[in-house]
Amino acid sequence: MQGREQIIRLGKVLAAEQRRGCNDSSTEDGLEAFLGAWEAEADGALSVPTVRNALEMLHGYNAMTTGERRTRVLRAVEDLRALFRTDAEQDAGNKGTKEQRNKGTKEQRNKGTKEQRNSEQRTEEQRNSEQRTEEQRNSEQRTEEQRTEEQRNSEQRTANSEQRTASALLTTDQSLATADHHPPTADHRPLSLSKGGIDHELRTSYRPTK
Repeated sequence: MQGREQIIRLGKVLAAEQRRGCNDSSTEDGLEAFLGAWEAEADGALSVPTVRNALEMLHGYNAMTTGERRTRVLRAVEDLRALFRTDAEQDAGNKGTKEQRNKGTKEQRNKGTKEQRNSEQRTEEQRNSEQRTEEQRNSEQRTEEQRTEEQRNSEQRTANSEQRTASALLTTDQSLATADHHPPTADHRPLSLSKGGIDHELRTSYRPTK
């Protein structure tokens, strides 16, 4: 606020005049003379509407009755005090707004940090889940490959067994076929059923010991 110190000085003189019963004894030369001198030195204070209104109400103070003086001085003092209260409230409001902004900014930062931590945690959990899924797929793939290998080995063993069985049967068949076509030896010739043939066989196979 412009001319703050000058306005405070004006307010103090008016408050002293009010306490003295508005008998025009608050200054040595009287209140009207003080107001003229103050206005000449007021500088930026005159740009405040409340200050200009107070000066207008107190113009011609010497000619006023005691009742008019009290009414106008009281009104001027209250307006000036309200001016400072407004400034104080505005300062407090600005301070509160600033604190609120700072609080909001802090809460926003905390919220952002918390959301970032949650996002990082979700990302980590997702990576862990993907890793577990990949490990599960690899395990299933190894299990499937192992079962396939065991199945191939089992089939190979079965094929080898069938091949050995077939080879053994083939060897047996060949042996039987060879026996069927081999001429009988002397020791295995069929006996002749005729009497002469039997006698001859007996004489040939039985020889008494001398």
